[in-house]
Amino acid sequence: MCKVSVIIPVYNKAQYLDNCLNSIESQSLREIEIICIDDGSTDESRDILERHARNDERIIVIAQQNQGASSARNRGIERARGRYIAFMDADDFYPDCDVLADLYHAATTHHSPVCGGSLYELSADGIQTNPKQKAKRAYLFEENGFVEFSDYQFDYGFTRFIFEKQLIQSRGIRFGSLSVYEDPLFLVEIMTVVKRFYALKRPSYIYRVEYHSRQWTSDNARDLAIALSREAELAIASGLSVLREEHLRRLHYSYLPALFSIKSELRDDALEALSALQESIPNSDESKLAASVHRGLRILVETAEVYRSMPRFYDLAPYSKTDNPSQKTTVSIVIPFFNSEEYLEHCIASALGQTYRNLDVVLVDDGSTDRSLSIAQKICGLDPRAQIVRKENGGLSSARNAGLLAATGDYVLFLDSDDLLVPSAVEHLLGVARDSNADQVFFSAQSFYDSYEALEQHP
Repeated sequence: MCKVSVIIPVYNKAQYLDNCLNSIESQSLREIEIICIDDGSTDESRDILERHARNDERIIVIAQQNQGASSARNRGIERARGRYIAFMDADDFYPDCDVLADLYHAATTHHSPVCGGSLYELSADGIQTNPKQKAKRAYLFEENGFVEFSDYQFDYGFTRFIFEKQLIQSRGIRFGSLSVYEDPLFLVEIMTVVKRFYALKRPSYIYRVEYHSRQWTSDNARDLAIALSREAELAIASGLSVLREEHLRRLHYSYLPALFSIKSELRDDALEALSALQESIPNSDESKLAASVHRGLRILVETAEVYRSMPRFYDLAPYSKTDNPSQKTTVSIVIPFFNSEEYLEHCIASALGQTYRNLDVVLVDDGSTDRSLSIAQKICGLDPRAQIVRKENGGLSSARNAGLLAATGDYVLFLDSDDLLVPSAVEHLLGVARDSNADQVFFSAQSFYDSYEALEQHP
């Protein structure tokens, strides 16, 4: 009888794969199967798997096109014959040869559908047996015995557990089609069913930290929001307030700063998932952290939408003199700039892309040393309504004054080089000025943020 099925999703892990497989093959519990799902590797991983399979009949190699770890693990679950299932990442390993024997013995002796041990992290400094970070201390169990999940409330490190296959199958629990956070969600879905698990103090898994880095994308952001929303539902239904608070801390200190860094890349499905996550978080005075994360998610979505709508000059309709047959400029938009290459094209495009076409744009270079002047010159060569005034660096006020001297319009609008105008801004403001015979018109603005840190500094 197969006692434990070890499922390993493999994608381009040739550097670590031998060590991983050796740690499993050498287990003293011999009645195991090792299900390796090659998820479309392009390195030598497949050759390594086949070599080990030739030498150990317990190894099963399944090949599939690259679909991600969730799909690979789910395929392994369908193939598994063991009474219990363990999961291993292909760059990790077991610390000794008795891990599976000890976990299986404890699980069967105490009739526990879930049993786990402590997890050690492997970093450049070696194996960390006593983590300094408070959050990571939950990787360690202080004694053997049953643990109520309502007391534990930690969702990382699912690979240090073994799970009864009948439990997984009968409940239809699988890894979601997610690129991130699929394993914490899997663990919480199981733990909210079983309510408790048997813990062993002994180390049962070595997790390689330095290899686990992530490049955030719109798909990652969407999947993270979906997973956290689902896990929040489970946490609320089971009264897991500590876990819920931990989600908020991760969002505040880790995820939101990372997601702000890709704000301009977020697509509609990611924004929809992030909005749903934001709505699941209470915005009240009872929790400053919850209120901060709620606001952060809301402004992330708003800022992403601003970035998505930012015009690029080369996408605008070309200007024609027929747009202004009178040749009289009514409005001058003055844009002083100093080393604004990151934002300048969008800013100028928002000015030249106005629905009201009878305007000119005065670009005042206040001694820039980056690519700002080059960007402005290219735009001026394509739209005669834009002109450049160059001066030595003297600060924002002197640059605005220089722009004012060059302006020819009846009205002047000042625009900072990292800001934007909505397409109908000038048309609307000019209409208000004329209808009310006003010399000045003031208007409101919406803030958007480059980073989560900027949001925290300017609430």
